[in-house]
Amino acid sequence: MNTSDSRQPPTQCLRTGGGASRYEVKFLYYVCPRGQDAVSISHHCADTNVSDQAITIQKHWTMDIKINTEKLHLDIYGFGGFATDKDYIGKAFKLSGKMWEVVKANDIKNKGKNIWVYDTADKIFAGIELDNQTVNNFGLEKMTIDIDKYAYFKHIGAYNLIKQTGYRMTDELTKQGYEIIQPYIEIYGHWNNDESKSETELIMRLK
Repeated sequence: MNTSDSRQPPTQCLRTGGGASRYEVKFLYYVCPRGQDAVSISHHCADTNVSDQAITIQKHWTMDIKINTEKLHLDIYGFGGFATDKDYIGKAFKLSGKMWEVVKANDIKNKGKNIWVYDTADKIFAGIELDNQTVNNFGLEKMTIDIDKYAYFKHIGAYNLIKQTGYRMTDELTKQGYEIIQPYIEIYGHWNNDESKSETELIMRLK
């Protein structure tokens, strides 16, 4: 996992003309020390695929982890690549920037969520969900995610604390007897000038 974790991908809400707006998404995050085998890990114009039916794990540090067994399905459009130099965050930023260039240039309507997927063998995918799936995706690659069981936690606060939150989440899930597997997903809310209020959805896939 990269020690430089001050990240926030550029976000656009194209339903509202591309301006920044407030996220209110209930999403998931698969935790794994970026690219490693051992997994460690409301926006007004966004829809959610996440069920509210979940089990809450009680934690002494008030970490509200939820276990969901209702299938999560995501169709994400963007670009994928490999962090051959182990710079996972840097690679994710480059892929995300490339994706937004295509989205803005072609006025592609989307749900306004940056979704970063960390998969096996150092593979990374940065994308978004589209409002409507069309034949012409203007060169964007498609990644489909189907997960039957996952752990969810909403990180509220500074981005450089996400790594620490992921380790704590992984530790607690391991203590509870869960086995975490890849991929690991980060879903970002829109930029907030007050970073202490920034929201990042964390999802860990469970075996």
